[in-house]
This record gives sequence, structure tokens and C-alpha cells, in this order.
Amino acid sequence: MASRIGVRPERIGSTLLVSVSGELDIASAPRVREAVEDGLDDAVRAVVLELAGVGFLDSSGLRALIDVAAGCESAGRAFALASPSSRVERLLGMVGLAERFTVLGDVAPGSLAELASGGSTAS
Repeated sequence: MASRIGVRPERIGSTLLVSVSGELDIASAPRVREAVEDGLDDAVRAVVLELAGVGFLDSSGLRALIDVAAGCESAGRAFALASPSSRVERLLGMVGLAERFTVLGDVAPGSLAELASGGSTAS
């Protein structure tokens, strides 16, 4: 069965915002990684994955989040999750990853600009 996912990258200033909806699983995780890789250039200072519409997340989806975060860290870019759904939040807590990620409550331009400039907007 094909995974149902929506992946929408958008550049807002020096932040790459990737909105993800649907099922983030073994079939769709590569699409999230590709959206981030394709959207990166030297001007990108931060990457944010907006997860409000993610209804299902498996271990492959978790691995994608970890991989994107690690890639950002090694390149000196800020990384955050934004508006994770309650299912995503619960799973991150269950597997001990809740403290691993900066989490933004929203994707307001001010929050994104602060993250990209190195400020702390974690919730």
C-alpha cells in the first residue's frame, strides 16, 4: 500500500520550512529528506519541519527527523520541529526524543527569523 504524504517546502527568509502531512513512514521518509536536501543552499540558516498534519509516524519517520537534524547540526544550521501533532509529540516522548529537538509552537515569521538568527524559540 502506498503511503499518503504531503510534503511542501517553502523558503521564508533564510529558513527552509517543510510542511509535512499524512503518514511519515518507511515509504515517505525519503521524500522528506529529499525536500530538505533540494531546498538547501548557502543562504539557508535554519530548517523547520512543520508536523501539525502528521497522523502517523513510524521508526523510519523518526530516523528521517534525526537524520535531518544531524545534517543541519553538522552544517551549522539551526533545526526545529514546528507544531507537531499530538500523536507525534506522544511518540517523541515515548521513545525519549522529546528533548532532542527544538520545538516551535507555530511557524510565524518572527519565530522562524529568531531561530535562523540563532535565538531560542523553543516551547
